[in-house]
Amino acid sequence: MLRREGNSGGVRNCKAVAVKSVRSKHESRASPSKRNLHKFRFLSVLIFSAILISSCNSNNPSSHVNVSSTDALLISSITLSQSCPAIKSGTNEYKKGLSFGIAFDGVNLWVSCYGTGSANDLLKVNPKDGSVLASYRIDGGLGALAYDAPDSTLFAGWGGGAAADKGKIWKIPLSGDAPSAPLFGYGNYSSFSACSGIGCPTNLDDGLAFDASMSVLYVEPENSKSIGTYQTNGKYDGSFTSLVAGGTCQPSGISTGGAVILESSDSCNRVIGVTKPEGSGSIEINLTLSGVGDEEVTCDPVTFDLNGAQVIWTSSDPGNELKAYKVPLGTCGFGGMDAPSSPFTYTALGDSYSSGEGVEPFLAGTNTSSDQCHRSLYAYSQLLARSAGIRPSFWACSGAVTADVLTRQYQSEPPQISQPSVANGPNLLTISIGGNDAGFGPIARYCMKTTGEVRSKKKGATDCALDNVYVTKIENQIKAVEPNLVTTFNALRAKTVQKQTSIIALDYPQIFPPTTAQQSCTTLSYFLSTDDQAWFRKLTDMLDSEEAQAAKSAGINFVDVRPNFVGHAVCDTNPSYFFPVVLTNTVYSFHPNQQGQEVYYQSLKSFIDSSRKNNVPLNNAGFPLDPAPGS
Repeated sequence: MLRREGNSGGVRNCKAVAVKSVRSKHESRASPSKRNLHKFRFLSVLIFSAILISSCNSNNPSSHVNVSSTDALLISSITLSQSCPAIKSGTNEYKKGLSFGIAFDGVNLWVSCYGTGSANDLLKVNPKDGSVLASYRIDGGLGALAYDAPDSTLFAGWGGGAAADKGKIWKIPLSGDAPSAPLFGYGNYSSFSACSGIGCPTNLDDGLAFDASMSVLYVEPENSKSIGTYQTNGKYDGSFTSLVAGGTCQPSGISTGGAVILESSDSCNRVIGVTKPEGSGSIEINLTLSGVGDEEVTCDPVTFDLNGAQVIWTSSDPGNELKAYKVPLGTCGFGGMDAPSSPFTYTALGDSYSSGEGVEPFLAGTNTSSDQCHRSLYAYSQLLARSAGIRPSFWACSGAVTADVLTRQYQSEPPQISQPSVANGPNLLTISIGGNDAGFGPIARYCMKTTGEVRSKKKGATDCALDNVYVTKIENQIKAVEPNLVTTFNALRAKTVQKQTSIIALDYPQIFPPTTAQQSCTTLSYFLSTDDQAWFRKLTDMLDSEEAQAAKSAGINFVDVRPNFVGHAVCDTNPSYFFPVVLTNTVYSFHPNQQGQEVYYQSLKSFIDSSRKNNVPLNNAGFPLDPAPGS
């Protein structure tokens, strides 16, 4: 909301339908609770299946991607900045340790270390450069890894740990992006045994994959050609024979990508993609790797999406090098989720709350001397877009007011409504706007303490909230925002109504906590009095009411994000979804942090999901049609 000082038709295919038809063969094997995927953190391509059935035709791509055996395109190679702990295994000594399992959680890679004794055995890795961001002690030796996106949980196979733990699979919940249990001792984590069905494997350092469609794990032990299927409580469901095996090739890593199971092989530098149902599907992907990376494999459709690439990460042992190879679009999902495809077009407009102010990194060209729109890679629109494998038209700009949407050049960019992606009629358009019209940034700066005193005390007055003249001025200023919002929303609707664009406006959360005790925390009380914080909460409610009324008057959809931010204001520790006052870069202050942007995304996703469940009229991409003006 803080305004910066300075110069002023979707692509459709039938992939989702194909995935749905495959899933139906498994529904009887999973309980209703297992099949309930509403708690997914990221949108599944399945939500578009019913909409897409009627639009499939002979010009659409095939439901599967057939790839003949070919050299896989190497996209990236990274070396871990921190090796696994040195170990001895038999007569061999590995000074850089043995890294076996890899998993991708949507942002970071996780790497496991084999047989580490008392040292850390789980590494969190930046996939861009290989830097190890953190390391954790789980059980003194881990094997294969798999990530469960719906429950934000890592599964880890036993890998050279205590003999009593042979065959166990650990369930490691993540809180934010770190293990939520104390970071030492495997006893803090639940586990189950994989010793039924396929025997009790000596090691589980090869294949482990999670399939969200059935909430099951695929387990491929060391030196085995059988892959077991287990429910996440350890119940054995059956097994099938790996199709990558043959000759000197031995099955190794496993990952899932929607309707495809990916298998890698020791010794053969090969990855295949086998369509479900397990063991009887055809080989749809057949890639030869460039001489390295055949131990473990994980899907990553996010890290290189700006380059138009979805990849599989592979690892080899011994060594601390990971490689990313390009795979066909639509064949690689992460965390057991469906592989992203391209079912809709999306344009994101608005101010700093939509641009993702403060949440670095920013997109190229939006953090220069002439353009500081600060469009973040982790803005809520980007999270929604990446979940569906699309590239949105992203024009939200930090500091923008309604005039910058409609008529005025700002930050060296033309009015947002003039962008071709608006006139072309996207399937979905989202916007947050009005906070800068209300002047929240200047108000905050005017009321904040300087050198330990409130500005108004220098004039013989009290806090802002107790200055009746100033309060009346500001509240009248905020009341004047609603006509600007109505004009803006009307203009967007008029521009897109013939294209059945779904326009969704999102409002602003409460930045400050509700009680005097919470408002007295050191982080806040030095800068703003409790009276002023309470007044800011009143101003936010005033503006959000105007946002809702303006959306109703113009006839567009509206999402109130405030409920999802309750308990996570500045100074809340469970956690806060906002940057506090950032003295080194004050424009970041009081904006949603990365978790806050994810909550915006979840609020938007929940509104879309609710519209579908409650039979709200939808456009041809499955988004709620704009309501009639005034309804």
